[in-house]
Amino acid sequence: MSWLKKLFGGGVASRGDGGPGVVDLRSNEERQMARDATRALTSGDENAARSLCRLAGESQKMADAKFNEMTRIGEQLYAKGGHALMQRVCYRVRALGGSHTYVSTAWDGVGEWMD
Repeated sequence: MSWLKKLFGGGVASRGDGGPGVVDLRSNEERQMARDATRALTSGDENAARSLCRLAGESQKMADAKFNEMTRIGEQLYAKGGHALMQRVCYRVRALGGSHTYVSTAWDGVGEWMD
């Protein structure tokens, strides 16, 4: 038996979605948020997620008016529910097919958010 198998066991790593090759290092809470994102949020938060999807698609460059609006929405979400609410909304943006990575960039520095 190789020293790697002794250290890590003989199992194959997974992405958390059943695919091989990647280990999902997110907390159980964050993995649950990702699963929950397939369902609509409360009306105000769902509206924020849908607005973020639209704004991310319309923004032409960082710091334009649409980008700044995404930042403002992030600030409002943080004031309302902190980092956890921002995470839930960002996962919802991803589930809706929006550019969650661009939203994350717009939120960099809002509360505890780091992109």
